[in-house]
Amino acid sequence: MSTVRQQLAQRLMIDLRYFAEPEQPQTAVTQLTPSLRQLLQSQQLGGVILFSENCQQPAQLRQLCAELQATSQDLPLLISIDQEGGRVVRTSRDWSTGFAGNMAIGATHAGYGDHFAGATAATIGTELNALGINVVHAPCVDVSNNPDNPVINIRAYGDQPKLVAELAAAACQGFARSGVAATLKHFPGHGDTDTDSHTGLPLVSHALEHLNAIELYPYRQILRQHPPPLLMTAHIQYPALDSSTINGVVRPATLSRRIITELLRDELGYQGVVITDAMDMAALAQLLPMADAVIEAFRAGVDIGLMPVKIRSVADFSQLEQLLDALEQAVTDGTLCRLELNQSYQRICALKRSLNQREQAPLSCVGSVAHRQQEQQLALAAITAIQGQRPEALHCSAKIALLLPGKPLLQGMTQALASASAEQLQLQPVDISQNEVTATTLANCDVVVAGFVSPRQSAAELGGVDDLSLLDEQAVANAYQPQRLQQPLALARQLGKPVVFLSLRAPYDVARFGQYADWVLASYAYHVDSASRCGASLTALAQVLLGAAEARGTLPVTV
Repeated sequence: MSTVRQQLAQRLMIDLRYFAEPEQPQTAVTQLTPSLRQLLQSQQLGGVILFSENCQQPAQLRQLCAELQATSQDLPLLISIDQEGGRVVRTSRDWSTGFAGNMAIGATHAGYGDHFAGATAATIGTELNALGINVVHAPCVDVSNNPDNPVINIRAYGDQPKLVAELAAAACQGFARSGVAATLKHFPGHGDTDTDSHTGLPLVSHALEHLNAIELYPYRQILRQHPPPLLMTAHIQYPALDSSTINGVVRPATLSRRIITELLRDELGYQGVVITDAMDMAALAQLLPMADAVIEAFRAGVDIGLMPVKIRSVADFSQLEQLLDALEQAVTDGTLCRLELNQSYQRICALKRSLNQREQAPLSCVGSVAHRQQEQQLALAAITAIQGQRPEALHCSAKIALLLPGKPLLQGMTQALASASAEQLQLQPVDISQNEVTATTLANCDVVVAGFVSPRQSAAELGGVDDLSLLDEQAVANAYQPQRLQQPLALARQLGKPVVFLSLRAPYDVARFGQYADWVLASYAYHVDSASRCGASLTALAQVLLGAAEARGTLPVTV
C-alpha cells in the first residue's frame, strides 16, 4: 500500500538538464550521476523530462534512459520529451529524424489527407521508443488563428479546427502504434495568443461560443474518438470559461477547477493523465510561490506537475523535500482531497503499466535511410506556391542573387541549389542579416531569390525558461529586420528583375513581402542540418525552384 508521500511523488516530473556534483562544475546530464541516482531512488518521483543537452548520441541517450529506469522500483519511470517535429525537436537532426513540422503537414492535407500526420508521428515515436523515451509531449492541437502568436505559429497544423482535429487524431494514433504515449497540448488552446506563456500570462478573451467553435473543437472530436494517454494544460486566462481570480488576476487554466475538472473531466469525459505545461514558466512563476501553484493545480484536477523545482545541485534537493512537505501537509489539512489524490495516482499507475506492453525498437531505426526518405517526402509535399508562377528567367544558367538571413541558412540553400542543378549555378549569395544588398548585385543578376524567417524563435523551440537569455532581442532584431529585405526587393522591382520570395517559417510574412514578388513559395521550415548542411525543406525548395519538382502543397492558414 503506497503512502500519501509516495503518491504525491508520483505526481511530479522534473528536468535533469544540468547538474553539478559536489565540488564539480555544472554540466549537461548525459549520464546519471551518483547524487541524481540517489535522489530518484529515494524519492521515487513519477517522471523526468529530457532536453537537447541530455541527448548527445543515440547509444548515450538509450543508456541514460536505461539508467533512469533502473532507479524505479514498482512502477516504470515516465521519461518524456518535447518532440513535435519541426522547430521543437530535442534530439539532434544529425542523427535523428526531425521532419518539417505540423504546419507543413497541414499543407499536405489536400493531397494526402492525414497520411503524413500519422506516418510522421509513428516514425518519431518509433525513434523515441528505440532511445528509451516513453512519453512524447505532442501533438499540438492549437488552432493557429492569430498571426502575431509568438510561440505556436508553425507548431499548429493550420487555422481550421476540423483540419487540426483530423491531423492531431491521426498523430495520436501514429504515436500509439509506436508504443509511445502522446500528449495533446495546450488545453484549452494556445493558438490565439500574442503572449508567450514562458514570459508572461496570456489572455484569451473570446466568448464561449467562439471557444466552442474554434479552440475546444479539436479536443471534443479527439477525446470522443481517440483519447490519448496524456493531455497538457495551458497557463492561459480564459475568462469565458472561468472568470474567478487568484491574487487579483483571472485564474489561468492550469489552476482552474472549472476548466480542468468540470470542463475537461466532466463535460468532455477525459479520463487520462493531465499534466501541466512547465511550471517554471513566467505565467505561473510570477503569480504564486511554486508550492502554492502546485497545490492549486492539483486542486484543479491536474495529475502531474511538470518541472515544479529546478534540480541543479545537491543543494537543490531540499527544495524538492520542501515541496513534498507542503503537498503532504495540504493533504493532511484537507486542502487537497485524499480521494482525488488516490484517483490521480491510479491514473498514473494505469498509464505506466500500459507502457510496458511494447518491445523496444532497435537503435538502428533512429535516423535510418527509410526515415530520412519519409522526411524528404513530407518536405517536398508541403512546398506551397502561394501566388504567381515560376519566372522564365529562373533556370540553371541564370545569374541568381540569393538573399537570405544568416550564414548557416545561406550556406544550406546554396548547397541545396547546387545539388538540385545539373549545371554550375551562378549564385550571388548575400547574408542580409550582416550585409547590405548593393544596387550592383541586383543590376548584375537575372533573378532575385529572397527568403525571410518570421517570427523569431521562442523559448519553447530552444528548450524552455532556461533559454530566455539566448533570445537577445537586439541581435534578433538586427538579423531579421524586415527593412533589410524590403528595400532591396523594392529596388529589384524598379530594375525590372524577377523576384521569387521564400517564406521559410510562418507564411504570414507574405502579407509584407508578397507585393514585391512574381512567385511566392512557402516551406514552413528551414532546418539546416550541421552534418549535411542543407536539410530536407531546403532540398525540397531547391528542387521546386529549379523546376525538378512541382509545388503541391496547399496553404493551411489565411494570409
